[in-house]
Amino acid sequence: MNNQKQVITITAILFAAVFTMLPLKAMASGYDSDMEGKGSGAMMDNMNMHGQYALDGYCPVAIHKGMYLKGNDRFVTEYKGKVYKFVKFEAQKAFLENPEMFLQDVEKKYHQLKMKNKGSMPKGSY
Repeated sequence: MNNQKQVITITAILFAAVFTMLPLKAMASGYDSDMEGKGSGAMMDNMNMHGQYALDGYCPVAIHKGMYLKGNDRFVTEYKGKVYKFVKFEAQKAFLENPEMFLQDVEKKYHQLKMKNKGSMPKGSY
């Protein structure tokens, strides 16, 4: 009987842990069902598995500011069918407030920065 109580307790703890982590994962991925233009966390997980990020995973906010910095897997957002990674939460938040501003000519800027840096990520931080 004591073993049954332990199994039930452990199961309840694991169950609670899983459901406690789900909202955190959704926030880290940038998913908010009230925000237009973003998809589900499951779609972003699928994109992450295949490494298919817009701008090769570089942060559009950093690119907008003239920096060539790789985004962080913790800060991911889908917008108009493309998945973007961000250097930090503040960059993701700024993007979500005005995505079109950050996406204006971003592909051109990205390629210019990539050529300037010869495809390597410079040292330093955002």
